Amino acid sequence: RYEDVGRQVPRMTRPPPQVLGFTSENDFKAYFFKHFVWAKVFASRGGTQVRVIFTAHNWAHVFWRNGQYFDLERAERMPWIFEALQRPEEIRQAHVKGREVYLLTGSGWGEDFAVVIQPPNRKGVSHFITAYSAGTSTILKIRTNPRIWP
Repeated sequence: RYEDVGRQVPRMTRPPPQVLGFTSENDFKAYFFKHFVWAKVFASRGGTQVRVIFTAHNWAHVFWRNGQYFDLERAERMPWIFEALQRPEEIRQAHVKGREVYLLTGSGWGEDFAVVIQPPNRKGVSHFITAYSAGTSTILKIRTNPRIWP
């Protein structure tokens, strides 16, 4: 639009990952189980591939608020979990011992997004903990922790 000329628009370094756009909770659940729980998912950890295990419990934990309300906004961003694990912009130690945070930052995606997993065990296997859109204060808190990669 003409009135937008001259207005500063944040520059995206790459296109944001897709949003699913399903209308049914059952469609989201089917997608989650097919692509996460029943599939082999890998994270890129500084050039090493780490297997990430997802469980049925993760469905209720990540996509339901207080176990009562389905969170459509979080569910639509399921593909962002893949993106953060496979092409993180940075990986940090989490505040909770035994967890790592894979980040996509707002400069690249329009909003900050975090995926939390356990560090890989001796067999190179990790377990998914959670994923969420992170606000500025959360990102600053995460960045006070040591960087694992890059």
